[in-house]
Amino acid sequence: MADSPLKPPLQRPPGYKDPSASGSSASIPVSKPPAARNKPRLPTSYKPKKRKSSCCRLCCCVFCFLILFLIVVVSLAGALFYLIFDPKLPLFHLLAFRISSFKVAPTPDGSYLDAQVSIRVEFKNPNDKLAIKYGKIEYDVMVGQAAEFGQRELQGFTQGRRSTTTVKADSGVKGKMLGVEDSTRLVSKYQSKAMEVKVEARTAVGVVAQGWAVGPIPVKLDCESKLKNIEAGDMPTCNINLLRWINIRG
Repeated sequence: MADSPLKPPLQRPPGYKDPSASGSSASIPVSKPPAARNKPRLPTSYKPKKRKSSCCRLCCCVFCFLILFLIVVVSLAGALFYLIFDPKLPLFHLLAFRISSFKVAPTPDGSYLDAQVSIRVEFKNPNDKLAIKYGKIEYDVMVGQAAEFGQRELQGFTQGRRSTTTVKADSGVKGKMLGVEDSTRLVSKYQSKAMEVKVEARTAVGVVAQGWAVGPIPVKLDCESKLKNIEAGDMPTCNINLLRWINIRG
């Protein structure tokens, strides 16, 4: 059997390098990673100021502590004042409401009221250790539901311990115009003594203890009843309104 012809060797492509060959010429160059760029430095004015925020926090804590401390001190002082002086609210009674003149004159244009009234209100201080000081007293008088006699003013005064003071005042209207129905109803109730009468007084009340004054606070009195009850000797207790939102019924 005849031998098969030998295959010619493969030709190497131009530029081929044998990897098994030794020497620096056969080594493959390794690329180095690019050097990291340095970050730009911010100016000192842009850096966060930790010191300032810690100072604000400290100020807030101190402020809250002072508020809490003041609340505790005021509460203790109030409790001590109550234990020592045992304060009580003053009492007010409408002693008299006298109508000295009352005339309703009908005219073609309407009805007009001329009236004069005098009132007496009792101020009573039930405290054993406290005097009470009243500021100026502004009062309004009303008869029925439609006739207001306007605002009047009295001087304030100081009331001693365990004492009673009677305040007298006059009020009236002249030529006050009324509606037809109001005038008819008012005359009917006046003749039957069923007329509603009302006195509102506004003042400021403080207390005096051993030469020290506390207050004053605004107080509103509301005294109302019917004319026949007062003339029969009834002395209605006035309701008290403190600080415009605390109502104490008489």
